[in-house]
Amino acid sequence: MSKKLRVILASCMAVGMLLFSYWVTSQRYAVSGETTLLRKIELVRGWFKPHVNPMSDSVLLVNVSYDPVLFVTDDSYGIPAGYDKMTDRQKLLQLLTELDRKKDYKYILLDVEFADDIHSETDSALFTLISSMDKIVIPRDYERRLADESLYDKAGLANYFTNFKFVSFAKFPYIVDGQESLPLKMYQELTGRHINQHGLFSTDGFWLARESVVLPFELRCDSAYTQEGEKVWYNLGMDLLGSNYVYGNDTIQGTDELYTNPGLTKWKYIVIGAFSSGDSHYSYLENQPGPAILFNAFLSLMNGRHQVSYGVMLLLAISFFILSYLILGQQTIDEAIAERITGSTKTGKAVQKVFGVLASWIGYSMFLTLLCIITYLWMGEVYDIFITATLFQIISILVNWIYKLKNKAKHAK
Repeated sequence: MSKKLRVILASCMAVGMLLFSYWVTSQRYAVSGETTLLRKIELVRGWFKPHVNPMSDSVLLVNVSYDPVLFVTDDSYGIPAGYDKMTDRQKLLQLLTELDRKKDYKYILLDVEFADDIHSETDSALFTLISSMDKIVIPRDYERRLADESLYDKAGLANYFTNFKFVSFAKFPYIVDGQESLPLKMYQELTGRHINQHGLFSTDGFWLARESVVLPFELRCDSAYTQEGEKVWYNLGMDLLGSNYVYGNDTIQGTDELYTNPGLTKWKYIVIGAFSSGDSHYSYLENQPGPAILFNAFLSLMNGRHQVSYGVMLLLAISFFILSYLILGQQTIDEAIAERITGSTKTGKAVQKVFGVLASWIGYSMFLTLLCIITYLWMGEVYDIFITATLFQIISILVNWIYKLKNKAKHAK
C-alpha cells in the first residue's frame, strides 16, 4: 500500500471512528468503562483538592423530607390497600404562594411527585397556582400520568437509565424518544436555546450537541451542613415556614426564614425536593439526591457540557488517525513506540525487549483511557473507551487477515 493511499484510508477511518464515538457517547446508557474511570479520577482529585460547593449564593435548596403526610393508596386492582407518604401539599401551597407574591426568584425546580394516583384536599388550589406561575418546572415520569392536565405545560421528564452492567447513575438524557427532560425545559425557557434533532445528530445553535452527558456534579449535597457549620439546605416546615412540632412534652417552634429574611430567595434558583431521604440515587460519586441530579443536569446545559468542543474533536481526530495509520501499516502502538525509541526494530535485542515490555502496557484501551483522562480534566468532556478500543482491535484483525490473504494469493502465483 502506497503512503498516499494509507493516509487517505486512515483519514476516512478516523472520520468514521469520530462519528461512531459521538454516537456512542450520546447514548442514554453508560455502555463502557468511562464512568468507572471517572470515579477513580474524582477519588484521586479529592485527595489533593476537596470539592467546594460554589453555588450557595445563587441556589436555595429546600428539603421536604421531614414534611410528609399520609394518604390512602390502592393496590393493582384499585382496592384501598392502606396508607403511604407524600409531601405535605398544604405546606407546598404556602411556600409557593409566598414565592409567587414576592416574584424575586430566578427559577423554581419543584421536584415533588404529582402522579394521578396521589391526591389531597389542597390539590385544586396547588395545581391552579403552579399552572399560573412563571419560571417553574415539575417532574413527570416516563410512564405515569400527572394528576391534572394543567400541569403538563410545566412538566419535563425526570427519568434516567441504567443497564445490567452499570447499575449506578452516570448519564442524564436530555431528550427521551423525542420528549424533553426537566433540565432541558429549564434551559430552553431561561436561554431561548434549543437542542434540535437531525437524525443521528443533534445541534444547539451552531454547535454539535449530545443528547446525554455524564454529569460532573458541580452542586453536591452530601449533608445538611458544611464543615464550617453553614446550612446546605433549609427544611420546609421547620426552617422556612416556622411550623410547630411536638417533641415529647415540648412544642418546638421552627424559624420562619421565608418571611423574615428578605434576601433569602432574591434572584436565586430555588430547588425543592427530598435531599435527606426518600429520593436518593447511587451514582459514580456515591449517593446523590434526585433534585440535585436534576439541577446538576441543568447546570451542565448552562455550562455547555452538552456541546461538543471542536478542540476535543480535533484531538480525537488526530488520535484516531494515528491509530488507523498504524493499523493499516500492520503496526501496533507498542511496536511504533519501541521503534521510535530504539531507532529501529532491528536495534539490539536487549534494548528492544526492555522498551517492548514498557510499551506493551500501551494498547488501544490504555491509549484511549489516557485520551479520556485528558479530555475530562482539560475540557470537561467524557468519551467512550472500551467499545472504541474494541472496534479498533476488530479493524486491526481484519486488516491483518486481508494482508495475509493477499500474501497467500501472491505466493500462490
